[in-house]
Amino acid sequence: MPSAQYTIADEYPDSLVTVWGVNADAPFDWFGPYREQFGLTVPILTHAIGAFNSYRLGSAFGAWPPCYIILDKNGVIRHRTVGLGSTPIVEAADLIETLLEE
Repeated sequence: MPSAQYTIADEYPDSLVTVWGVNADAPFDWFGPYREQFGLTVPILTHAIGAFNSYRLGSAFGAWPPCYIILDKNGVIRHRTVGLGSTPIVEAADLIETLLEE
């Protein structure tokens, strides 16, 4: 989440790009210190197992964080990555730049 905040959320106004953190099962008392430690301001959807299942994320589907799902302005999924080493956040940011130009 910190890399998405610093590389994407902090670089674009909310009117152009919205970044959400999504977590399936971390306890609520974990979020406060985590957000404070990394200076996170992006909203975090908690206990989002339904969202994980909808996008076929999580260990049941052989996919794990970090994951980036990038939707275009029409809500169409244009990119989905899962797991460490899949797509660097800077490449996700480049894709966002391309989508903003469409």
